[in-house]
Amino acid sequence: MWAAAAVQRFEAMACDTSALRAHHRNMLARMADGVARRAGLTPGDPEPQIAAVALVGLWSVQVD
Repeated sequence: MWAAAAVQRFEAMACDTSALRAHHRNMLARMADGVARRAGLTPGDPEPQIAAVALVGLWSVQVD
């Protein structure tokens, strides 16, 4: 249970800090680029962007 609480506190801090929000957006963009390259798509396609958000979201689910 302590891990889930720690993740929730970290996520709250990240949402409240502009530099961390910017880093999160950059991380998602880099991940979407990698997914797009592997799938033979362009990074601007919605599928790699959706996949990147889903992969990052799984981290919270796994901790819970």
